[in-house]
Amino acid sequence: MQQEVEIMERKIRELRLQIDAQSKENDERRVQAQEKFKIVEQLENEITEANKQRQMHLQETNSKIQTDYDAVQHEKQKLLSQINYFQEKLEEQQQQLNEKGAAAKTLSEQTAQLQSTQMILEQTIAAMKNSLEQSQQLAGSTDVKGFVDQFQKIAEQTEKELQQKITDREQLQAGVYQYYYAAADRARQCVVLNDIQNVLQGIKNRYLSILKAE
Repeated sequence: MQQEVEIMERKIRELRLQIDAQSKENDERRVQAQEKFKIVEQLENEITEANKQRQMHLQETNSKIQTDYDAVQHEKQKLLSQINYFQEKLEEQQQQLNEKGAAAKTLSEQTAQLQSTQMILEQTIAAMKNSLEQSQQLAGSTDVKGFVDQFQKIAEQTEKELQQKITDREQLQAGVYQYYYAAADRARQCVVLNDIQNVLQGIKNRYLSILKAE
């Protein structure tokens, strides 16, 4: 009987040792689990804060991009308005050049006709002077001379008018050249504005690509 009691007591001690060991192991696992839980909880908090900061940064970036984009759009509209204005002016100047070119061509034709008439008048005066000299030599008449002198005065006045018209034609041609130079300068300005517009379009595309990437 005593032996059985000793056996039972030994088994109880062994069970207690096993229970104590198991309990200790469970305590260690519990401590490890709590530490891991704290680590996971800390990581979750860090991730949450990082996402929060990222969202704030994205909002700030998007706001800045939108502001820059609006500014670019505003500048683009201003440039487009200026380009349209210059194009309208170029069309007006081209129209004026066409009109002045037609007028210059007509004036050139008229001047050629007047120069031809001037040559005929000069030839006529020379012929009449020759006839006058011959008539004076033959008859000594003065009536023919007075007629020729009067005709010569008319011819000289006509020649002055012709010279004035030729001067007017030269001034008109100079004005036409000035219009061409002004038109060429305006055209160069339009080319520069088109280059600026292309740069702004590139900036706009870059901002749009950033927005799409976000």
